[in-house]
Amino acid sequence: MTVDLGRVEALKAEIIRLIAGNVHDVVEGDWGDREWVRLFVDFEWQEGRTSSITFALAHRPAQPLEKVSFRLPREAKMKLVELAEAMTPAGQTPWTTARLHVDRDGRFEMEIFHVPPRRLGGELIDKRFEDYLERYIAKHGDTPPAKARPWWKSVFGG
Repeated sequence: MTVDLGRVEALKAEIIRLIAGNVHDVVEGDWGDREWVRLFVDFEWQEGRTSSITFALAHRPAQPLEKVSFRLPREAKMKLVELAEAMTPAGQTPWTTARLHVDRDGRFEMEIFHVPPRRLGGELIDKRFEDYLERYIAKHGDTPPAKARPWWKSVFGG
């Protein structure tokens, strides 16, 4: 079996839509009037189990960026597993971990890893991304970009 690149790209687009559309389902408090700048997902799967770390770098009007955790919808998790399988040629092992960055301006990056999943492997306290906001600010600054209609609304509606 060869990899169907059209299907892979369609799954990626659907995953981005599901993630961006669910950013308002925050873990603590409410989303309020925040605008997101970047969405981050670290996703693991193995033998029917999944684990994810998800957060948005967002800001309220005239406020600095903050890191806001949100829930990854079940449908996005299922699509990520489907993507791993769709990206895998026959006879090879699918990736087990993916890291996604979705920027408000439409840039998208996905890294995949063929390694044993950390959290599903027993490392329940995963602190690799605790300083993500600080690293982002050091690289990009803490001034949110000018407000613009999110690219994904023009592509996917909303």
